[in-house]
Amino acid sequence: MTGKGNGEKQEAFSFVTEQIKPSKGRIKRHILKFLEAVLLAVVFGVVAGVTFAFVLPYVRPDTEKPIRDSVKIPRDEDASEKNISEDTKENMESESPPESGDNQAVTEPTGSGETVTEPPTQSIEEMLEEALKEHPLTIEDYMELYSELYQVVTAVNRSIVTVTSSQNNVDWFNNAFESSEETSGLIYNKTEKELLIMTDADSIHNADDISVTFLNGTECSAVLRKLDTITGLAVVAVETSFLEPEYLEEISAAVLGNSYTVKQGDPIIVAGNPMGYNYSMSYGVVTNTRKTTQTIDANLRLINTTALSDSSGNGFLLNLKGEVVGIITKEYKSESSSNIVTAIAVSDVKGTLELLSNGWSVPYFGIIGQEVTNDIADSMGLPLGIYVAEAVAGSPAYQAGIQSGDIIVSINEMDMKTMKVLRNFLEAHSVEESITVTILRASREEYRSIEVDAVLKER
Repeated sequence: MTGKGNGEKQEAFSFVTEQIKPSKGRIKRHILKFLEAVLLAVVFGVVAGVTFAFVLPYVRPDTEKPIRDSVKIPRDEDASEKNISEDTKENMESESPPESGDNQAVTEPTGSGETVTEPPTQSIEEMLEEALKEHPLTIEDYMELYSELYQVVTAVNRSIVTVTSSQNNVDWFNNAFESSEETSGLIYNKTEKELLIMTDADSIHNADDISVTFLNGTECSAVLRKLDTITGLAVVAVETSFLEPEYLEEISAAVLGNSYTVKQGDPIIVAGNPMGYNYSMSYGVVTNTRKTTQTIDANLRLINTTALSDSSGNGFLLNLKGEVVGIITKEYKSESSSNIVTAIAVSDVKGTLELLSNGWSVPYFGIIGQEVTNDIADSMGLPLGIYVAEAVAGSPAYQAGIQSGDIIVSINEMDMKTMKVLRNFLEAHSVEESITVTILRASREEYRSIEVDAVLKER
């Protein structure tokens, strides 16, 4: 009994001992299973990623496409700023006829070897007098002339709309009421999905609701794409699905012309609401195209005319082809003669209009400047560049340490000779972008070069 009992205790003790001994084979098996799981996880992850990449374009084809096509507005070239090459000058000189008196005959050789004698040249006054004698003007001619001008306005009116902005207010007694304001707008871009309309920023600033009424009386809601308080321009968009297909086909986008071709004495037409109500019109001639207005980050050219307008009117300046060459905004109406049409040259704001059309912010640097021309440099002893008349308080230029009297010579190693170059540079860059500005600052004896960094903001 005792032996058997001792044996049983010994076997039990051995059994317990075997249970608490670590098993190297079992640990190895756990490690292998863990590594196998990790390897399978990696393989499954790779397979899933590749499958997701290939399948996603077919599952959600529309999510990878942009919401709308970007709007491109071609820039205009100023012919007066082009440098004529020496070859061009030589060709012009070689092709010019020999000098002669006003009434002297000029002979030119022909291909057959014969010489053709041209009649004596006449002055413009003589030619005009002869033409009037041969074709005297009548009242019918006068009426036909104005009828042709009206046809130009009628064609452009298909692109003119009425933009109504509404704002919710509360009076002194806490009673809610709604105020509204109407202004003219111009359809300048048309796609399958939307119409882009240019209008006056001052009229729709802080609007709670915006609606657009078309020439046929159709009214629909619009959304503000973007506005710029410096130029006074705003862009609103209307979905084409709001309009009947038949009427939509009749709508055409107005043509933005080249205001650099506008000359003093040119006849012009004003469309929109120059008289304070929409679809009114006015005629006149251009009196001045060389006047500019200094504004933040740009010098804008103004087109002065003899056309009459109401003090509250605005609209668009047209040439005789019906092309828009100027924009009348409340921001730049002449204070001394508020009843005379003054417009911003459209070529100077096409870059800004393109940014607003795409819903992009206009980069803000924050200076009011004037270019130092060669004449100014020679007479006043200033270096060439952009003279800073004012660094607007709180602007990126002000925060970078730029002061009045500094002369900007380059930004990001790009020469800055004119305000137009600065304007084009800013329009080509984006908000929150860092730029390096090289300035010349006057010291006691000479100008010293300084580099400062600025971060462009939204204006």
